[in-house]
Amino acid sequence: DARLLADEWTQIRAERTRLLADTDHLALSDQTLSAGMTTYRQELRDLPSDQSSKTKYSDITWPTKS
Repeated sequence: DARLLADEWTQIRAERTRLLADTDHLALSDQTLSAGMTTYRQELRDLPSDQSSKTKYSDITWPTKS
């Protein structure tokens, strides 16, 4: 059970990293992020602390881009 949960969190972190990487180009020093994009990226970074440690990948409420 603990191993399955660890695998779930590996998946969650990988998806979060992918989603952040998809918007990294918008956060370059010569770009100005919109308030919505700043919030989106912060919600992604905060995601693990926002969810129960027993959360499964399928239970994650992923933030949406705005």
